[in-house]
Amino acid sequence: MDASLDGDVGRPAVSGDTVVVSTGNQANELFGLDLAGRLKWREQGIAGSYVPAKSATFDFLGVTDAEATLRAITKDGEVAWTYGGGGAFSDPVLVDTTVYVRTDTEIHALDVQGKRLWKAEVGADPGVLLSPVVRGRRVYAGTAKGITALDVTA
Repeated sequence: MDASLDGDVGRPAVSGDTVVVSTGNQANELFGLDLAGRLKWREQGIAGSYVPAKSATFDFLGVTDAEATLRAITKDGEVAWTYGGGGAFSDPVLVDTTVYVRTDTEIHALDVQGKRLWKAEVGADPGVLLSPVVRGRRVYAGTAKGITALDVTA
């Protein structure tokens, strides 16, 4: 697969038969490609870093470059929901029906409709917004002083 796009591209994400990738130019565009590299769609204003995250209503989760907003999008490039804006987020993680994302000092948990379930202080990030890691009933976050583990048993 080869696909020519306008500008340097970021990390691609693949879900089903769709590849999404943003360009590093000023256009602030996100591209949806098929697995052969053919353009399926392009959307302005939602470029960023996306990861595959399959749910009933979306296929990708990502943090947009321009607004630092968490977005859930479909394989057709439609925005299912947004969360936050104005502050930095790590790459999100979807586990079962919960989305976890890190800010400079907190972990936020959202349901698959984008509604915040809870947030918790975990300490200052070690300098790079590391994604939280979820294992069993714990969420782990690296901090400037070590690691924090949250028990998320409801």
